[in-house]
Amino acid sequence: MLINLPTNNELCIAVTAVEDSNKGEKLIVLYTPQAGTEEMLKEIIAHSDLPNLWKPDTFLLVESLPLLSGI
Repeated sequence: MLINLPTNNELCIAVTAVEDSNKGEKLIVLYTPQAGTEEMLKEIIAHSDLPNLWKPDTFLLVESLPLLSGI
C-alpha cells in the first residue's frame, strides 16, 4: 500500500503492470476520487522511499475498483 487513506475500508488505489512498447511493461496507478487528486498522489510517490523503477508515471482516475470475494 502506498498511502493510508480514510476511505471507509473501500479500495481506492491499485497499482498494476501494463504492456509498454519501450520497456516491456510499466506500472500504472488506478485510483478513485476518494484517493485524492492525481497531483497529490504523484507528490506522495515522488517523496516516497520507493526506487525510481517502482514509481509509476501513469495515473488513471476510475469510478470504482472491483473486489473479488472469497480470495
